[in-house]
Amino acid sequence: NYILTLTIYEVGNALWRETKLLKRLTIDEAEEVMRAIITLIKFMQVIEPQDPIEVLRISNEIETTFYIRT
Repeated sequence: NYILTLTIYEVGNALWRETKLLKRLTIDEAEEVMRAIITLIKFMQVIEPQDPIEVLRISNEIETTFYIRT
């Protein structure tokens, strides 16, 4: 199982949005979810994009976001 280095930040931003903006979670609930995510990440291999320039080029060619290509 693989995970991108950015994933934990994306999860954090989503949890922030759910607590602060949408008010669908309490901070305690968000922290519980984050703890579960941190536990899961321990079983995954963290990877980084090997060639960001190539990712940018391909993303433009196939008209998708850089993020999806990484």
